[in-house]
Amino acid sequence: MTKTDSRIIKAGAWPPDAGQEKQPLEWIMLECRNSVALLLCTKSVAVMPYHNSYAFISWEKSDVRKWLNGVFFEKAFSREEKERIVRSEVKYDSYKHSGSISEEITDDNVFLLNSDEAYRYFGNDAQRQAVMIVSGTEKETKENRRCWWWLRSVGYYVNSAAVVYKDGGISSCGVHIGLSGGVRPAIRMRT
Repeated sequence: MTKTDSRIIKAGAWPPDAGQEKQPLEWIMLECRNSVALLLCTKSVAVMPYHNSYAFISWEKSDVRKWLNGVFFEKAFSREEKERIVRSEVKYDSYKHSGSISEEITDDNVFLLNSDEAYRYFGNDAQRQAVMIVSGTEKETKENRRCWWWLRSVGYYVNSAAVVYKDGGISSCGVHIGLSGGVRPAIRMRT
């Protein structure tokens, strides 16, 4: 982990695919408590569905959670970085059979922010905007690389999840979980 300024930290590298140049990942420090920093990747590292199904799926059973804690965690970080990442109890909303929402907890190395965190840690919409980590051409501008990105909160409908739009606005109503959106990982790491 390397600090580039007071709030940006470098840790890990992505993408892992052969033929693509790995780029160091930069993380925004959202908070630091007891020498453990909550970090959010400055860019979206992938575009994928929240889940490859049209039925309701919670954060706990989502494909994006499996990918973040499997492929992404294993390939993005060195052994030393993995040892410094703190497994976190992650709260998420889950619909029960009655249709009401209850709060559940998972234990994750890598996770997505929820709607409340996306509001709390950013002062305005512009600060929440994200771009993709991989640019296509030199002509591509930051503006047209912007992407909307997933949050782990349940959307208004049982087959949707909350998102941050390209302009940085938060949609608590959400987007259908089968659509492909940006994945902007969060971790807790010892400083």
